[in-house]
Amino acid sequence: MSAAEKIHHIGKANGAKVERIAEPAPEAQAIMDRTNRDMGKVALLVSIMSVILLVVFFFGLNQNLTSLTEQVSVIPGMQQQIQGIDGKIAGIETELGALKDLPAKTKKMVVGTMLQEMAQKAGYLGSQMESDAQNAKLQQAMQLMQEVQADMQK
Repeated sequence: MSAAEKIHHIGKANGAKVERIAEPAPEAQAIMDRTNRDMGKVALLVSIMSVILLVVFFFGLNQNLTSLTEQVSVIPGMQQQIQGIDGKIAGIETELGALKDLPAKTKKMVVGTMLQEMAQKAGYLGSQMESDAQNAKLQQAMQLMQEVQADMQK
């Protein structure tokens, strides 16, 4: 067998010509007509469903965009509120900075009050002393305590 004999052509059976059918059988034609009508109905149904889906998606998207627009329109007002809050926080931070020095100020006030009390007691004791030398020493101590108190108030 030669190479030419081993070649089979599509549409030919062992070198014989295949006859083509010109028209389909009447039963096949009836089935095809029904199928064409049924496919037309299916195509119409699919197109109507597509339009319905498009309308649903459109209104859903439109609603989402409307909601988003409302939320975006609120942002400038929120920015003004944030700026107001920032101003309040700056004031609070300033007051907090002033409160950091409060323990030192309180300590100075307590010590100053104690020095004033001691000076008053020294003055009372000076009036109770019999000798002028002791009274002079208490007056000198009282004067020193008042000077220390004045220095602390600076």
